[in-house]
Amino acid sequence: IKVHQLADQHSLQLGTVGSKAKFNFGTTIKTSYGGIEDNVYFDIVNVDRYDAIVGTYFMRKHGIQLDFENDKILICGKPAPILSVGEDASEFIRHAAMRRESQNQYYRHKESSQNMLSGVPEVLPPLREINHKIILIDEQRRYNYYMPRCPDYLKTQLSDKLGHYTRAKWWIQETTPQAAPMLCIPK
Repeated sequence: IKVHQLADQHSLQLGTVGSKAKFNFGTTIKTSYGGIEDNVYFDIVNVDRYDAIVGTYFMRKHGIQLDFENDKILICGKPAPILSVGEDASEFIRHAAMRRESQNQYYRHKESSQNMLSGVPEVLPPLREINHKIILIDEQRRYNYYMPRCPDYLKTQLSDKLGHYTRAKWWIQETTPQAAPMLCIPK
């Protein structure tokens, strides 16, 4: 099936759950059903429980009637093949299995990435053996700098982050003769 991207997003004209249902892709495929053979355009949408939805334009063009009272589909007055009760049930089971597999895959993925989704833990990772030395503080060095300023719109984020670091004991408030400046740079 050759799929093409639409120039603009289009709204889906079905009752859907959610604020907006849009589709971006479409395709034209050769379709045959009950003596009808035609090239039919389809919008490609991820719709639960359906393989394809045929619209009223297609039904009028080919003289398709739905007889719900007698459980029949008529094409130009002649009955067309439909799924039997057993086939309908097996199709429903197939779709349910596909949905379950999709949900299981989602939960497996969510479980495997839980450590990345749970936020920053307030504990340090376990200590490992250190076989090197990094000198961060040079007691003899004096820094000349101007007092840095944090933009007003970032002050709440900075305050929250400082509180988090202090609660986690990553930072400890102390007095010192001179400290390196901190700079807030918006991304």
